[in-house]
Amino acid sequence: MRQFRALTFGLLTLSACGSTSGGSVNGSVAGYSLHVVETAFLNLPESEDSPASTLIWFADRHDLCKGLQTGAWGKNTTTFAIDLMPTPPSPGTYSVAADQPPRAFAVFVKQDDRCNELTWTPATSGSVALDSIQLLGRAKGTFDMNMSGDQLTGTFDAVYCEPPSSHRTITCG
Repeated sequence: MRQFRALTFGLLTLSACGSTSGGSVNGSVAGYSLHVVETAFLNLPESEDSPASTLIWFADRHDLCKGLQTGAWGKNTTTFAIDLMPTPPSPGTYSVAADQPPRAFAVFVKQDDRCNELTWTPATSGSVALDSIQLLGRAKGTFDMNMSGDQLTGTFDAVYCEPPSSHRTITCG
């Protein structure tokens, strides 16, 4: 779990994309809902802490890739991240909490106006149906997750974001 948490915050190193994206998140977690404005995905290389994976990120703001590239993450954000293994992924069903690939992890995060986490809630069960993926284009699919007692369902049509060549420092605001 610690590795996934580090991985999701490591996502703050995405590069900018110019395409529009979409998706939906139905339901709420710890009383917080997410109105999806943009979605993005990227292929994360293997690191000292984590295996290679594909991360699909949902956010309640515009310019997701640009903000992630610069490290300027806005205040009062709500996000949802789905991590798929193995990578590169292929269309199919990825189960949450599975021991063997194909598997998925997910986390829902709500931050306040000082970028403090109000909730950081992992998925405890569920699945992701990856309908299609173009590794430098778009990833499309659906999900149905139990988030530690709260239920989330939804869709994604995420644009690809290339990871930058160096780490970015995260700033609030």
